[in-house]
Amino acid sequence: MLEYYGRNSLIVLALHFPLKDVLTKLALMSFGVELEYFYYNTAFALSLTVLNLLCLVPVIFVINNYFPFLLGKKGSSAEFESLKAHFRKPVN
Repeated sequence: MLEYYGRNSLIVLALHFPLKDVLTKLALMSFGVELEYFYYNTAFALSLTVLNLLCLVPVIFVINNYFPFLLGKKGSSAEFESLKAHFRKPVN
């Protein structure tokens, strides 16, 4: 598991903080407590970390398979080309 996140650390580094903000806002809306409660609660911090890493798994999959150029990998993947062709408007 650590190796997987290590190989994808660039994606985790780039997206963990925006995702943390979204997850925190969702928790605030659903539980209806003050924000300071979350900052001083160890159980919330650990659960937020685990949830954040779990939510990043599909994002990592999509970026690695459809948008590898975002990571500086050469060329465009076949999956990305098929995705572009799927959404391309037909010319009349």
